[in-house]
Amino acid sequence: MRRAETEFHDILCEASDNVILAFMCRFLNSLLRDLVSYRSESMREHEIFGEANIESHRQLLAAFRAGDGDAAARIMHDQMCCAESYMRRLDASFRSDLLSRF
Repeated sequence: MRRAETEFHDILCEASDNVILAFMCRFLNSLLRDLVSYRSESMREHEIFGEANIESHRQLLAAFRAGDGDAAARIMHDQMCCAESYMRRLDASFRSDLLSRF
């Protein structure tokens, strides 16, 4: 499920005309994909997190299609706050080998 979410973010990066924003998003997405681990093994909590992300992604696509930048910004802000909350509950952290990868 996490891989599908990061692939969605990759698609958004490709659609962006803002080179700097796309670069930053790709970088952050690669960190999420490659370096974040979750200590919580609660499947239900992971499922709830995934369902919340899917709903946010649907809302975001609808805002993009409608050309509603204000709604897209609000949805992204809400999603980031929601993701932070879930990451804390799932006890997410960067893997201990973070520095050895560079």
